[in-house]
Amino acid sequence: MMQMVDEPVGVEKPERGAGTGGVRRLLVSSPKGGTAKTTASRNIAVLAAQDGLHVAAVDFDPQQSLGHWWSRRPKAAAPMTYFEASAGMAADICEIDGHDLVIIDTPPGVEFQPAAIRALVKAAHFVLVPTNQYSPDLASVEEWMRFLKEEGAQAAYLLGNTHRRTKSFEDAKRRLVKSGRLCPIDVPHYEDIPATNELGIGIAEVRGGKGADDYRGVWDFLRGELGL
Repeated sequence: MMQMVDEPVGVEKPERGAGTGGVRRLLVSSPKGGTAKTTASRNIAVLAAQDGLHVAAVDFDPQQSLGHWWSRRPKAAAPMTYFEASAGMAADICEIDGHDLVIIDTPPGVEFQPAAIRALVKAAHFVLVPTNQYSPDLASVEEWMRFLKEEGAQAAYLLGNTHRRTKSFEDAKRRLVKSGRLCPIDVPHYEDIPATNELGIGIAEVRGGKGADDYRGVWDFLRGELGL
């Protein structure tokens, strides 16, 4: 069974029971490394927590990048619960209750753990597939989207680290909508976003942080898709 790790010093733990019977699970998954899955997971978690939802973040990546970020969260930051998980615990994901939203961050190379990934996809109410705008990344996530469709999953691409004033950005949008849904809001390449990692915060917790409005748009889209 999945176990909740200790809270970081000084960070209030959300009350249990807020989402019992109505937990929504968001899977953030892509077969390609370097597509900002963890960055998306943590920023969406922060926005959901700021909106007053009881949020759990589950880290299936052995590198535990999400967990390292979470352990650095300041005392005054919006609270959330963190679970450390492994592939063998995928079938237990539905045991996490008492939350409104469970965000599941997966490692790259999902094709090497087919049983675990299939269990997570089946448990998810929505799958967000982050990708960059260049061809190698696009080819990888297109194949992944085909798998998600075969599994009957509700899913959408998220274009991140974008350079909007480029031909490749427009080409990427046109290409992706041919194989699946595309989140209507992309997240541009801003230095402010990765800089928040070492501070244990999200870009929405930085006054005037570049990228905060973009992630807010992504969260608004996901909140509607998840029925929250």
